[in-house]
Amino acid sequence: MALVNFLQVIVFLCLGLSAITVAKVTVSAPVSQTTEGFSVFDKRKYPDGFHHFDYVNPNAPKGGRVNLSAVGTFNSLNPFIVRGDYPAGIGLTFSLLMTDAKDRAGESYAFVAEFIEVDPKRRYVIFRINPKAQFDDGVKITADTVIWSFNTLKEKGQPMFRTYYKNVTKVEKINAHTVKFYLDDTDNPELPLILGQVYILPKHFYDKHPFDQTSLVIPPTAGPYRIKSIDPGRSIVYERVKNWWGESIASQRGKNNFDEIRYDFYLDPNSQFEAFKRGRIDIRGESSMKTWHTGYDFPAVSQKAAIKEELPYKTTQPTYGFFFNTRHPIFQDHRIREALTILYNFDWVNKNVFYGSYTRNLSYYANSCFAARELPSEEELTVLSPYRNQLDSRIFEQPFSLGALKKNIEIRKTLHRATELFKEVGWVIDKGTMRQVGTGVPFEFEILIDDQSKEKLCIPYVEFLQRLGVKAVIRSIDKASYTQRVESKNFDMVLEAIPQSNSLGNEQRDFFGSSRADAVGSRNFAGIKNPIVDSLIETLIQSNTYNQLCHRARALDRVLLWGFYMIPAWSSGTLKVVYWDKFGHPKEISFFNPFDIQTWWYDPEKAAALDLKISSAPKGGFFRSLWGKVKRVFGHSDDNDI
Repeated sequence: MALVNFLQVIVFLCLGLSAITVAKVTVSAPVSQTTEGFSVFDKRKYPDGFHHFDYVNPNAPKGGRVNLSAVGTFNSLNPFIVRGDYPAGIGLTFSLLMTDAKDRAGESYAFVAEFIEVDPKRRYVIFRINPKAQFDDGVKITADTVIWSFNTLKEKGQPMFRTYYKNVTKVEKINAHTVKFYLDDTDNPELPLILGQVYILPKHFYDKHPFDQTSLVIPPTAGPYRIKSIDPGRSIVYERVKNWWGESIASQRGKNNFDEIRYDFYLDPNSQFEAFKRGRIDIRGESSMKTWHTGYDFPAVSQKAAIKEELPYKTTQPTYGFFFNTRHPIFQDHRIREALTILYNFDWVNKNVFYGSYTRNLSYYANSCFAARELPSEEELTVLSPYRNQLDSRIFEQPFSLGALKKNIEIRKTLHRATELFKEVGWVIDKGTMRQVGTGVPFEFEILIDDQSKEKLCIPYVEFLQRLGVKAVIRSIDKASYTQRVESKNFDMVLEAIPQSNSLGNEQRDFFGSSRADAVGSRNFAGIKNPIVDSLIETLIQSNTYNQLCHRARALDRVLLWGFYMIPAWSSGTLKVVYWDKFGHPKEISFFNPFDIQTWWYDPEKAAALDLKISSAPKGGFFRSLWGKVKRVFGHSDDNDI
């Protein structure tokens, strides 16, 4: 996938969900001609000279305002460094050399670069900069800008950039608007479009402001939005750049339709939800199944003033689960991790917490062709067989599964199996407590969370572990402290997600590679240091066809699953959204990105009808009481109403 894209991640941030990632594209058999786009393996969907993506409305009206939200806070405007917390929506202010198509896996098209040229032997890639490209202060984007941005991200940005760009041997300026990247001899088909995802940064700003320090000084923007105002830690307002240089680019048509996008920050999901009901938030992504099934019973929803909608998507699910920190001695043996994995009663949680709405993610790449199913294919065996004597034999003999814990007999069998696994490693139950043989040390660990609402996902597990004499403690801390501890790998277990894409690539090194296991800020939460995993990642990166990529990813998936590095979590096939009925969105929704705020627009007619519905509601009724709080949404009051 390429890095985990900040612009792609807007899908989550705009809905108040959390994620950090950077976009993903890869390249097929290289060609020598200069083109406006590049595709993974197959012929591009959109030819040179195309007008717009199919999943946008090219005639969407510009104007209006949308009020969004996020849980947490922010103290920096730089999302590319380890330090600080950046605000939701900040990706709106950036531009890239190329931008990804959200209806085709691994396709990317002209943005700041108007053309790309790839050497047939993949020794270099050339980008020609659009001469119109500039920052909102009028400073032009040149080859020097691109080179500085690339080097700065690699040298001073988050550690993943160094891994991500390590196969680039040199970058040089051909002329004022042309830059050339030289590649090593690594057989990595995705390298050219990884470089297309270089973010364009304002060198002239960072010449005066340290790049690697947190700051709330507003930098120039090359993206479609600029920062209009900030209330530190509480809110941020983005305004559309009028006469933006990229307005007529095919990959940008039909996007960026709101004049203003405002985010307000809340301490917890409950206060965020109440703010939505009072009309202070326009669009909300719902991640709580209890709230989804029981919380939207107020009149605004039943009378269609607020629209409740499930948007389907067919994208690779994040790698989501309870990660063991294998750097700690108690989790270093895979049998201990297996015992603790089979003891998580997903069936109970799904029934009693999720209203039966989720399915178990029995894969690191759920909902994709990369997910291992049934027994290994011949293609998988080709890459797995050399390690047969070093791998768990079950990889070759049975599909990965986790037994149900619905019946007493199932529970008893699972407890017995877990007890035996502990015993094999030297832990036994002594007077109701799991203790290490010889030392008598009890088996204890901490589950670190950053949101008290996650406690309901952990409490049943903690209680079930007590049956085996294992003590697990849930510790909820504030977001800033949590981020610091996770980035420094100072935890026992965390419930985390690693965003994935529909075109896996060298970002897998950062997620599961040995070289990134102890790096500050890496996504290798579990601390995986497995040479077989490393080798499978490199084999995956060198895939030359999409079918080959799928099979090689399944082989990697099997090794990760049977390594029991995390307790797999769950997912749903839809994105659950609720919004006040004053917006339009494209009829054709990208299955890879079902909610993209950049493709929505403000509908004055719907807004007027909603205004009338609220103002004409019976005195003392729900809508009438709501009117005073929601009126600023229609421009009748100022921002202090929040």
